[in-house]
Amino acid sequence: MEEQRIPPDQPLKVQPLKEEIEPLDSRKKWSCLGAACSDSCCFRFQQANIFIDEALRLASHFPLTFNAANSPDGKNNLTLSIILRPTVEKNACTYLREGEGCALGEDRPIACKQFPFCMVKGDEGEQKAVLKPSCPGFSDESGEPILLSDGSTNPVIYNECLKPAMIAAETAGETQAFVDTLVKYDLISIACCESKGLKVYLYIIDAQKLHALPKDTRDVLRAKGYMDLILAHINSAVHLRDFIDIYLDRKARQEVT
Repeated sequence: MEEQRIPPDQPLKVQPLKEEIEPLDSRKKWSCLGAACSDSCCFRFQQANIFIDEALRLASHFPLTFNAANSPDGKNNLTLSIILRPTVEKNACTYLREGEGCALGEDRPIACKQFPFCMVKGDEGEQKAVLKPSCPGFSDESGEPILLSDGSTNPVIYNECLKPAMIAAETAGETQAFVDTLVKYDLISIACCESKGLKVYLYIIDAQKLHALPKDTRDVLRAKGYMDLILAHINSAVHLRDFIDIYLDRKARQEVT
C-alpha cells in the first residue's frame, strides 16, 4: 500500500457522526432487527467515534483515524475514530457478515454496542440517556419496552446499550485530552492510502513528525501513557489493504448477481 501526503486543504468526504436525538420514551419499544434491518447502522457511516480505553483493542481490527466535526464556533474539532469501510458510498461495515451479523461479537466498538442510544450532557452538565429515533428498531408495538411501568429503564436496554454508553461518556474527556495533545504537538496529518486503484483519504498520526519531536516531548507522551496508543494508531493503517480487498470482492459479487 502506497502512502503519500496531500495538501492540508484536501477535502475529506467523511459523513457526519451526529444524528437527531430524543429523550427516552415510555411509549417506545426497541429491538435490533439484525439482518432484517431496512436501514442498518452498519451501512450508515464510514467512520465511528471510539474511546481511549478501547483504542488499543480496536487497532488490531480497524484503521484508526480522526473525524473532523464542525463545532458551533465554526472550528473543526477532531475526534478519535475508526474506519468501518473504505468508501463513503453506502455499503456495509467490513465486519458485517450477511445473515450472521457482526463478526467481532463482543469485541465490537462501544459505539456499535450503544446504538441507537447514547449519553449527552444536560443543561447543568449532568449525563442523561437519549435515543436516536432514526433507528428502524423502534416501534410502538414490538420489542423491549425502553422504560418499565415504574419509570425505570428496562434492564435489557440498560445492559446491552446504556451501560456501554455510560462507559463511553466516562472516557470521553480523557479521549479528547489525548486528541488535543496530538493537535498541540502538530502530529496529525492528512494522508492518501492507495491500493488496487482505490484511494482512501484519512487523518493519521504522522510518524515522521513523531520522530522529529524532542526527546523530552516524547518522554511526556510516554509518561501520559500515549506512546503505545500512538504506535498502534500508526500501525493500524495496514488494515486498509484488507478492507479494500473485502470491499472489491463484495462489489464484484454484487455485480455478478
